[in-house]
Amino acid sequence: MKLVTFDAGGAERPGVFIDGLVVDLPAAAARLNLNIPDTMNALLAGGERCLDDARAVEEAFRSGRLDETVVRREHHLLAPVPHPPSCRDAYAFRQHVATARRNRGVPMIPEFDQ
Repeated sequence: MKLVTFDAGGAERPGVFIDGLVVDLPAAAARLNLNIPDTMNALLAGGERCLDDARAVEEAFRSGRLDETVVRREHHLLAPVPHPPSCRDAYAFRQHVATARRNRGVPMIPEFDQ
């Protein structure tokens, strides 16, 4: 399953990318009496229940149980998680930098410790 966020006329919506098409997850879920939130952050925060519902939407689309009204043939994809609750950089930790440089066969840079 390929989760995406797409621009729906100025609103960010979660979708699933299938064979070059975007299926609007909240709209499709409503047709199946499932509940998927309107944002990717809320969908991910919903855990396995929301992901199971998203998988059910994908399966319903692939099996032809959803009509074209939930499909976006023309779409503008955004960042998959447009507003991440946190962003972490492994290069902020000396051990990660040293390991990555060692794996590439280059010495540790002295500037890192400054």
